[in-house]
Amino acid sequence: MKTKITLLLLTFFLFVGNSYSQTETDPDKLGGPVLIGKVAPFTLPVDITGIQTKSSAKLTNKTSLTSKVAVAPSLEWPNPGAVHIEKTAEATTTPGKWKINILTQGKNIPTTTDVVLVIDNSGSMGGNKITSAKAAANTFSSELLNGSSGIRVAIVTINATGNFGTPYVNQSFTNNTTTLSTAINAISASGGTNLQGGFYAARELIAATSTADKKVVILLSDGAPTYSYQSNNITTDFNVSCGSISNFNISRSDFEASHLFIGSSTYTTVVGTGGSFNTTLYSKSLNCSGTNRTFNAGNHGIPTIYEAGLVMNNGIDVYTIGFEVPSAGDEANVLNSSQNKGYFAATSSNISNIYSQIRSNIAFAASNAIFTDPMSTYIVLQAGVTPTYSVSPSTTGNVVVTKGTVTFVNNGFVLNDPDIPTSGNSNLIKWKIVWNIGTISEIGDQMYYYVTMAPNTNPTILYDANEKTYMDYTDVNGNTTAHQETPTDFTIPKVSGGKGSVEIIYYTVNENGEPINSVGTVVPIENAVKIIPGSSKYFEYNGSTALEVNQNYTISPEGLYTSNSILYQLYCTFGNISVTPTPTSPNKVVWFGYRLGKAPETSVVQPICGVATGSVTITVPVAGSGFTYTITGTNPVTAPITNSNGVFNSLTSGTYSVTSKSTNGCISVPSVVIINDQPLTPTTATAGVDQTGSATCGMTIVTLAANTPTVGTGKWTIESGTGGSFVSDTNPTTDFSGTPGMAYVLKWTISNAPCTASSDEVNIKFNQNPTTATAGVDQTGSATCGMTTVTLAANTPTVGTGKWTIESGTGGSFVSDTNPTTDFSGTPGMAYVLKWTISNAPCTASNDEVNIKFNIIPNPPISGGNQTVCTDGNTTQTLTATATGGTITWYDAAVDGTEVANPIQIGVGTKTYYAQASNGTCSSLTRTAVILTINNGPMPPTSGGNQTVCETLPLQTLTATATGGTITWYTSATDGELVENPTLNTVGSVTYYAQGDNGNCSS
Repeated sequence: MKTKITLLLLTFFLFVGNSYSQTETDPDKLGGPVLIGKVAPFTLPVDITGIQTKSSAKLTNKTSLTSKVAVAPSLEWPNPGAVHIEKTAEATTTPGKWKINILTQGKNIPTTTDVVLVIDNSGSMGGNKITSAKAAANTFSSELLNGSSGIRVAIVTINATGNFGTPYVNQSFTNNTTTLSTAINAISASGGTNLQGGFYAARELIAATSTADKKVVILLSDGAPTYSYQSNNITTDFNVSCGSISNFNISRSDFEASHLFIGSSTYTTVVGTGGSFNTTLYSKSLNCSGTNRTFNAGNHGIPTIYEAGLVMNNGIDVYTIGFEVPSAGDEANVLNSSQNKGYFAATSSNISNIYSQIRSNIAFAASNAIFTDPMSTYIVLQAGVTPTYSVSPSTTGNVVVTKGTVTFVNNGFVLNDPDIPTSGNSNLIKWKIVWNIGTISEIGDQMYYYVTMAPNTNPTILYDANEKTYMDYTDVNGNTTAHQETPTDFTIPKVSGGKGSVEIIYYTVNENGEPINSVGTVVPIENAVKIIPGSSKYFEYNGSTALEVNQNYTISPEGLYTSNSILYQLYCTFGNISVTPTPTSPNKVVWFGYRLGKAPETSVVQPICGVATGSVTITVPVAGSGFTYTITGTNPVTAPITNSNGVFNSLTSGTYSVTSKSTNGCISVPSVVIINDQPLTPTTATAGVDQTGSATCGMTIVTLAANTPTVGTGKWTIESGTGGSFVSDTNPTTDFSGTPGMAYVLKWTISNAPCTASSDEVNIKFNQNPTTATAGVDQTGSATCGMTTVTLAANTPTVGTGKWTIESGTGGSFVSDTNPTTDFSGTPGMAYVLKWTISNAPCTASNDEVNIKFNIIPNPPISGGNQTVCTDGNTTQTLTATATGGTITWYDAAVDGTEVANPIQIGVGTKTYYAQASNGTCSSLTRTAVILTINNGPMPPTSGGNQTVCETLPLQTLTATATGGTITWYTSATDGELVENPTLNTVGSVTYYAQGDNGNCSS
């Protein structure tokens, strides 16, 4: 639903002719003081229209509040919240003189509003004053409600009939202007002025009967209050004492204005005499300089302002109007202090403008609007040295506006010859008009002024009346930079010196030919979307847009028009228009309606492999909605076929034009349909031979070998495998690249839509060569002496798998023949050739061999024996030892030491040598010690002499002498037999040999 606003309109007309000072004794013509005192409690009467007061003001349970959802409205005219500007040039009876008109309008955002209009009907309002007040109230209510929705108005007067000082609800909330007018016209003037009562009645009425979104009070009165309700809880923040101001330290007016407060009111007691603004709310007695003095303060304005504060504290907007009230009197002070939206000092000349301003503040689409209108160099503002403005109904100004203020800015000078930019400036000012409008409402506000053509302008040319014209404002979404300008949002009018013109406007219409805005809403023609850039163009005749008057011209619209890349079609009811500019009406405007150039939407079934013809079905506009449809062959040309179902079958190949015709006879833009030739079955696809064998080893690119289609087009796709790509996926023999080791399934598809495609697959595998095998370093040296197990050191393959084999040698074995660093065991002394092979089928394996020999450690040598010899000091002796299956190396120490090439002893002495056996690779674990000793030999014995004796003599023994030793006898000089007793018992001769022996050596 629409949002409801409660507007309390408290109307008090203050007329200068009946205003009064504090000394006046009977401003309301009561005939003397009238004391009221106790009154009945204020009650809301039964609605005089017969409508229940309270319920009529409330939303029903079923009422939707969707209008209050915080969604920014579309600000296109005439949507709620939109702003519209029109600017036109109107010819006058004087050639070359034009009236320029500007209209600004806004569309209110739907919102509920309740308005209470309180009218001062005191005695001072009698005669013409009450008549004027009622007329103003009628005008206000009528203009506020007409064309608006969600707004209601109620009427309250400050004096009920026969009850002075007691307010009365003359009419509860209604949107019926006739009902309101009846209530207003029945008001009569009598009684005193209790403005507090007016505020109080308005507050009570709102609290009891309004649930509107917005509530406003407008107060109109013709004098200061002379009654009020009894005030309670009166306080002050000032200590009154003796002083120099009428014997006190503060004046009564200052004390009342700033230091006197009331806390509540008793609404059943009315105080005052009806003849004075003053009343005693505060009193203090003092003795000043020996004299008793009493300080009295208070007036009926204080409780009035208090009551207005209660209204405003409830979120209610309050306006006050004083009609011809003195600017510095009590009346103006009270009214100005009793509002939060504006106090307006009205006169008879501006009262309607004030009504308009308040009305636009209540319901408006934009605020803070400033319209800037610079004159062009082709015209001159008709004004004096300094232009003036006036607010209607006054028309005394050079510029007339319905509300707001106008300022004039010197914007340069008109050229001496406006058609020659270098002609220099004249002394004629190009004025820029700045119109401060304020709020933009639905009723609209206007400005107009007169211009004349600048000197030396060409009467055969149409000129822009203004330079770029624009308006800045705050829109309903709170956007403070909202902006409209020419020519995008509204047009600059054209003017000339006595010539005419024809402005051509193309606008959008719906299927019924009705003008629409951009969302399809039917709007007045001037608010429809304009599709010509800049909104319009001007008719040219013989190359000129300035036309002779009293001559007839035929304006021919374009059948099709493209705007912003959108095609529009002239609506079928529009055609040529004849117009005749006249001296009194030289500027003509012609309007041509265009609908979207929308061709019928179609669904096409093309011939397929087994069907030689196609068909067309029109899907939009839908069949059965009153349209007829026509199809015509254009290539080749065939006769048109028309039906009402929009289905056309058995269409041979070619180009066709399809149109729809509405019930009003409008034929659409044609839709072009092409029926294709019957498609052929595509060539059978052959993807080629698989490439998965050894030929791809080490490759990442292969050349494919699919067949070239004779019908259709081919395309390669990867069905499985990742990382692959084609040089050209439409080339049957393209190169295909992939990831090493990856297997791919590639599909070669030959298509010729709509026939079924043919496809074939080929397997591609980019086999990897195995890692180059490295079996490790040979192990045949001394490191294997005595070993029967070694750890191999082949490389670990990154591609493929490895395996050990024994190529030569027996008795060997691997812990794991697939482990590159496995242990290998063999027979002592055996030499092996081992092969490490890395395989990755189907690629050639890689292998490498390593030699392994388990060398045997030889036994220690067998000594040839220690040698001890005797010498006379120059004998050399060599030791000997025997090594089984090897050679002997002699050292001078049992461990380490120095190798001795010839283990000899020269001269007398003892020497130990160590023999170590070696089989060429291994050496014995220990060495064999052999001792060589050379002893000094004794000197040969000294013979005791040869003995020759006779047989008859007794047995003879030989003698010899050995130095440092004993004698041993032998039968020969060398070797021979040992003779214990060198004797001779028979005749003959025998020789014995004596050898000295010193215990170690013999001589």
